[in-house]
Amino acid sequence: MRRPVPHFSPPSFPKIPTTETIWAYPRSVAVNWVELAQRMAEEARAGVAADRKRLQEILAERQRKQVPAQSSSPEDEETLAAIDEGIRDAKDGRAVPTEEVRKQLPKWTAASSKRKER
Repeated sequence: MRRPVPHFSPPSFPKIPTTETIWAYPRSVAVNWVELAQRMAEEARAGVAADRKRLQEILAERQRKQVPAQSSSPEDEETLAAIDEGIRDAKDGRAVPTEEVRKQLPKWTAASSKRKER
């Protein structure tokens, strides 16, 4: 038994507009395109504003979730005090020149490692 062949009809193409048909369109169609473009631009701006707002909400939420790295342990206070003292000494001119530090550094590190071994 033979299957029936499906009916095939070629697609119908619209007529190519001529200059007469193009100029025959009412001018209101052109205004509609402008209005459409304006509406699309407004919707795009609104979308960008909504995305920006959502991004700000996400960033604010992440900042709230992060634990601040502030601690009031005595070691931190001692370290900050030592740094402040070093800055004051440097401003007052009580500092060791870089060349001297390079020369003395091996001796200083060797002396500190010997103290730990005791």
